[in-house]
Amino acid sequence: MKSAGDYYFSKEMFEEAIGYYIRTIEGFALGGKDRKEFAPNFIYKKFLNTSLQPFLITYLEKLHEHPGHLADVHDTTLLISSYLN
Repeated sequence: MKSAGDYYFSKEMFEEAIGYYIRTIEGFALGGKDRKEFAPNFIYKKFLNTSLQPFLITYLEKLHEHPGHLADVHDTTLLISSYLN
């Protein structure tokens, strides 16, 4: 899943990319050996650019909505900061 997101990101198809990255949230929630591959900080680094923040906000909101309570205080801080920019 992540590689599809990376492909779309490299083609500057950001809406498609974030859609795929959102699907990786479940992989992160499941943990196991692939947990690092699906770590949210990977997505944060890609979308920290100000012009891409709406996509980052979408991802962070989905992370916060996950029933597994995946978001931590850092995720919440990043979300609030993104709202303010």
